[in-house]
Amino acid sequence: MKLEEQVTSFELSKRLKELGAKQDTLFSWIEYTDGTFHVELTKWAKSQYYGGIGRKEKELFAALTVAELGEMLPTFYTSWRTADTWACGDELDQHGGKAFTTKTEAGARAKMLIWLIENKLVEGVENGQMQQMWT
Repeated sequence: MKLEEQVTSFELSKRLKELGAKQDTLFSWIEYTDGTFHVELTKWAKSQYYGGIGRKEKELFAALTVAELGEMLPTFYTSWRTADTWACGDELDQHGGKAFTTKTEAGARAKMLIWLIENKLVEGVENGQMQQMWT
């Protein structure tokens, strides 16, 4: 399995950073000024970003893994596979059975987290320790 399939996509990573999600992760996307992007181990990505070789680096975005996203989501949000897609949703049906699907588990979990943040149902995004806003 490719690394890109095990972490959040560039687009989802970028949106999560905009929403304040933690950026201290194992992998990072590097966005280059020519509009291209690439995912690498964060240590390597930071050395490229700060010490660059070749292309000009524009910005770093955390490429969150399934495990990192699992730690950030409230415990009753689970993911499951159906045929060739992954879904992530609320197993306790607290929010009308809300679920998101995509081709990767990381993508489904990221979409769920983005929805929770945008709807102000979790807080504490910046340090990765989510707090639910309901009882």
